[in-house]
Amino acid sequence: MRRVNGAIWSLADAGQASLATFATGILALRVLGEGELALYALVFAAGVVLMIVPQLAVFTLQRLHVNRLSDIYRPRYRNDLRQAAPLLGLAAVGAFVAGLPLRGGLSTGVFIVICGSAAAWTAVSTFQDHVRGALHASLHHGYAAVVSTVNLAVVLVGIVAAEVATSAGDVAPEVLAALPFSILALGNLASATTGMVLHRSVPRVPERAPSDWRESAVASAPALIAHGANYLRTLIIAGVLGSSAVVALEAARIASQPVLVLGAGMSAFFIPTAVRMLGSGQVRAAYRHVARQNLVVLACGLAFSAALVVVTPIIATLADRAIRVPLAVARGAAATVGAVAQPYNAVNLAAKRYGRAVTLTALSEGLGLVTVLALAVPIGVYAMPAGAALAGAMRVVGEMMARRRESRDGGATQR
Repeated sequence: MRRVNGAIWSLADAGQASLATFATGILALRVLGEGELALYALVFAAGVVLMIVPQLAVFTLQRLHVNRLSDIYRPRYRNDLRQAAPLLGLAAVGAFVAGLPLRGGLSTGVFIVICGSAAAWTAVSTFQDHVRGALHASLHHGYAAVVSTVNLAVVLVGIVAAEVATSAGDVAPEVLAALPFSILALGNLASATTGMVLHRSVPRVPERAPSDWRESAVASAPALIAHGANYLRTLIIAGVLGSSAVVALEAARIASQPVLVLGAGMSAFFIPTAVRMLGSGQVRAAYRHVARQNLVVLACGLAFSAALVVVTPIIATLADRAIRVPLAVARGAAATVGAVAQPYNAVNLAAKRYGRAVTLTALSEGLGLVTVLALAVPIGVYAMPAGAALAGAMRVVGEMMARRRESRDGGATQR
């Protein structure tokens, strides 16, 4: 029963976190013009990439350290934040600079507020993810769900206020451009503070994980490659097909976002247990645990992708913008494959199999980029989900082959 409750709370956490992003995405579709929305999509993709540097270089290592201990602890949040501050600053600057390729055609004010608010969101969201991840690692899945509830409540209040203000009269373009990322950043800030307060009931970890920049760099590489490839795929589409194609893909991504919720929610529940299994030497049990997660994600993800045929027109009505149904279905299916592939990187990093994680991610994402380049002209925007799905599938196949080789070598050693 406790395991079922943990899974429900984990899904509630991921669902509410994604609903907050989904709601602000709908707001962006409603209030931003084509050029502004293309910039929003590009810096959003860049922000997701840049969050990884402080997350994995500092925050993830601290959470893994806590997760590997036999007793339940909470991280030393203030120390973690101080250690990550320079990297958070670099991530924020990077998010701002990442929008430069789509600077043309926008006023200076609009460009600055979109990229500036994206920079703030990048830094604050990274720390909020750390707080939620630490709550899951200490098995306080319900507290993590409360954090996301606060985030969602703040976001919804902000969106309602924005809608009231825009309906009351003319609003400056710069104010409209600032709304999506600013509302997200405020929600992340309020909810991260809530999470730290809730976690005070758990003892602090006696000592922090030893700092090793080389291990941090290698541990960051797989996620940087994967999300960096997504940013590059967006740039390729923008360069080959133009801003309108980026807008179409962003609208379809927002419609298919619940698939990402499922993957994140299941990982938040399953991965901490898998890490503890690895720490106690139960390697096969850990991978079976991940396989059970992936069966759920695959079945539910593909089912929702099919349901997008009905759901997408409803979302398009809410957003007051056309969304291509086949493109939304394609993005949902691609996201499902990616969600199945993602847990293997987490397990490999926990087991310190950095070489495998980096190699498989680099090869698969490289193949995905080549696919987008090759297919952008023949099939247009559908090259994006095709490249993403192929990259995810190759990662899964590569992991299965590596595991089979390990089992064969282990059996030969025993004989």
